[in-house]
Amino acid sequence: MLLMDKLLRKGSTTTEGHYNPMYMHLAHPWLLEGAIRGNFRCIMTLIGEYYFDHAELNRNADVLIDYWGKIAHNANSRLPNLALNGLKDRLVRTCVICSKTDTNTSTLKQCIGCSFHCYCSETCQTTHWKDRKHRNECKQLRILNKYHKPYFNEIRDAVIRGDKEIPSLEKLRYKLGLTRPLEDYQELIDYNTHDGKLINPKDYVVAREDGTVWVGSFPSSPIGT
Repeated sequence: MLLMDKLLRKGSTTTEGHYNPMYMHLAHPWLLEGAIRGNFRCIMTLIGEYYFDHAELNRNADVLIDYWGKIAHNANSRLPNLALNGLKDRLVRTCVICSKTDTNTSTLKQCIGCSFHCYCSETCQTTHWKDRKHRNECKQLRILNKYHKPYFNEIRDAVIRGDKEIPSLEKLRYKLGLTRPLEDYQELIDYNTHDGKLINPKDYVVAREDGTVWVGSFPSSPIGT
């Protein structure tokens, strides 16, 4: 609970109830904790107040918006499908970087990891992966698809029952980096800096290059591998 205490002391929300952008990277892991347990409000906040409104263009989050939109719809079928189906249809017909489309002599290639974005060339793919950090969200999507999606109902039902031990949940938390030791991200909490440099918090709400979160939540887990 140390990190949560830090969040409360720093005032992670404004008087209007919105998350303070200065510390949004600190609130993010707690929203993710709620989302992976099936909390609809946490899912909607991740989509609306983080991935839609606050993520920088060079910290692309379209794939995560699509993933959590589908999860939200599956959890509550009375709601419209929040996945980016329309956006995806548009994106798969154009290069995400230069907007080129399929021609008789050139066919766009989909990202192997997410099958969401398309590229007309290796140059555009490299720009998207490295400069716009698609690698980060793409790898987090792989983690979610492997360790969350197949176990979503199992985890949510176990949480509702109040089960104290949920192996699939702990495995997922470990893979997402939520259980990383506090010293790994203490600087981000205390000073809003990374490697001694002041950060833009918006750059720290998607994922690191390996798909794990920048800031953890509970730095402990029975899972070691």
